Amino acid sequence: MFSWSYRALDPESARMFRLLSVHPGADLDVGAAAAQAGVTVAQARRLERLVADHLVQTRSPGRYGMHDLVRAYSAELCGDDETAALRLTEWYVHTLENAADTHPVTQPLRAVEISTSVVPQGFSNRFDALAWCRNEWDNLGAVMYAAVARGWGRLVQAIPAHLRTQTIIQRTRVASSPRCMSTSSGLRTRCVALRWRCRSYGKLASGLPKHPV
Repeated sequence: MFSWSYRALDPESARMFRLLSVHPGADLDVGAAAAQAGVTVAQARRLERLVADHLVQTRSPGRYGMHDLVRAYSAELCGDDETAALRLTEWYVHTLENAADTHPVTQPLRAVEISTSVVPQGFSNRFDALAWCRNEWDNLGAVMYAAVARGWGRLVQAIPAHLRTQTIIQRTRVASSPRCMSTSSGLRTRCVALRWRCRSYGKLASGLPKHPV
């Protein structure tokens, strides 16, 4: 059934579908899709065609994912596209760095120069940057581990350091809020979760390769 829908796609949409399997996370937004396909954000909105053909699901507004069986079919068609994986990794690393640069905090590590034609996302304020980090938190971890498996440890070694900084900022904001002192179990849980993230990403930063494999 998947093959029927796939064969009915135009060439650009078919390529977009194949490359979706390169993303190691559970979902993605149009910016990440554009990066891994090497197209503009406007061109990446072909995702909506894939949604209409039931090859891609809208998980939440602006975020897309695939059923496991559809992802497996996409991966079978795509194979291991290392070029797309590199574009995606560089996009995440440098977009995270742009997010980190919106805060007046000295960054411990800087990402290596972009080697592909990818254009990372920019942020006009720190609130948008924090929102992006929250939405992409799990994906950043998935991208980091996938990159390390490919031997790209140097490229992604800034990810845990930047995430740890973001966690400290969020933890400080939550802890300084009067609401955090309330009896709300949800807020207490959030404070604990942020402390755990801070410790876990500190450990990840110390465990990553310091040089290319």
